[in-house]
Parts: sequence; C-alpha cells; structure tokens
Amino acid sequence: MQASAAGTGRDWQAERAEAAARADREFEDAVAKLAAEVTELRRIFGELVDQVGRVGDAGKHGLAAAVQAASTEGFGISGKATADLGGELKGIREDLVRTAREHPWRTLMLAGLGGLVAGLAMRR
Repeated sequence: MQASAAGTGRDWQAERAEAAARADREFEDAVAKLAAEVTELRRIFGELVDQVGRVGDAGKHGLAAAVQAASTEGFGISGKATADLGGELKGIREDLVRTAREHPWRTLMLAGLGGLVAGLAMRR
C-alpha cells in the first residue's frame, strides 16, 4: 500500500514537472511569436518611412523628418509595449504555476476536464 502511495507521489511530481515545463514552453513560444510580430511591424514601419521619404521632394523633406520622428517614437512605444506584455505573461505564468502548486488535485481535475472537452470537440 505504501509503495503505491509513494509511486503516486512520484507520478504527481513528474506530472507537475511536465506541466511546469509545458507552461514554460508555451510562455516562451508566445514571447517568441510576439517578438516576431513586433519585428515585422518595425520592418513595415521602416518601409513606410522610406516610401514617404522617396515621395517627398526637397520642400516636403520636413514631412519625411516628422514621419521618421513619429516612427522612431512608435518603435520606442512598441518596444515598451512588448516589454510590458512580456512582464504580464510572466506574471500570468507565475500565477498559474503557484495555483497549480497550491491546488494540485484541482489542477489535475481541470486538466482532465480540458482533455475530455478537447477530445469531444475533436471527435465531432
């Protein structure tokens, strides 16, 4: 009886470690996708600024400079937003891990229920 209880404890610990590793991977994937989207937005902004610069003539050079300044500011804001979102995602991940550690049985039941719902949804 004790051997099965100890085995169950090890299984739970392994499942908890797997869940934490899965949460880490999902968090890193989300941050990587966000970083890729920000990089793409920066590239598009850069192309837009270059295009505005080409369209303008010497008299419109001030407009291109204003657009360049605005895009530089936009890049700064997007970088800050990315950092803020990364911080929020990290906080959510930490809350999730803490809650899973505080309520392991509830977490397992929710995971099982989620698997059941996903299985039923995929079956249809």
